[in-house]
Amino acid sequence: VDPFSSLCRLLYAQLLPPEIRSALEALAPGTALSILTNDPSLPWDLLHDGEDHLAFRYTVARSLPIETLRRPPTPTAEPSWSALLIGNPTGDLPSSAEEIEQIARLVEATPGASVAHILMRSRATKVAVRRHLAGGAYRLIHYAGHAHIDHDAPERSGLLLANREILTIREIQEQI
Repeated sequence: VDPFSSLCRLLYAQLLPPEIRSALEALAPGTALSILTNDPSLPWDLLHDGEDHLAFRYTVARSLPIETLRRPPTPTAEPSWSALLIGNPTGDLPSSAEEIEQIARLVEATPGASVAHILMRSRATKVAVRRHLAGGAYRLIHYAGHAHIDHDAPERSGLLLANREILTIREIQEQI
């Protein structure tokens, strides 16, 4: 058993109560699974149930509660933060365009936020995403696309971008 899968199994056991684990076991492979979380940093789709990662067994989507997106009003009229929204880089997730538009509207309606930077489809290249991340000006980064998981070399796992390029977790950490 590789260390990455062991960690994912541990997270599965620690983060999900027995009732949720039982409910997941009852689901058929390929079932749509929507996870509402107030902590986007947790890799919910990478949790491992002992057989496979959730992302390989189900169609997994994560979303934040609206309360998480709300910010207190800022006293200045100048924008104090921005968002980077990356959507459908592989071109096979048609509903992600609406998802990105809804989030952009929420961001732009939030006091203190500037207009969201949006990279959709072929514009979401590895070079473009890395350039935006390197600027470090984003309080919110949202990705609506596929993850690439390399079981043989987990360090090569990451986000699947335009032209089938992979932005690894290490590269993301180096940029932000």
